[in-house]
Amino acid sequence: MIELDVVNSGYEWEPWWENFHNYYSEQGYNMNSNEEIARALSEWNAIDPDPESTKFYFENEHDCLLFMLRWV
Repeated sequence: MIELDVVNSGYEWEPWWENFHNYYSEQGYNMNSNEEIARALSEWNAIDPDPESTKFYFENEHDCLLFMLRWV
């Protein structure tokens, strides 16, 4: 599993997460809802086992790479 954390070492959102968050907010997702965030992440084959955590996972590098290329 490949772990990504949306918060950086300065306790701020990662820039790629801000891009992802803003895009899906503009698409009508409620990005303050754990369920909506999990639904948006699942479109990228990401797994969000703990909605209260700032971390989520990919099962393979390919999916992670596609996600990062899109949102960086």
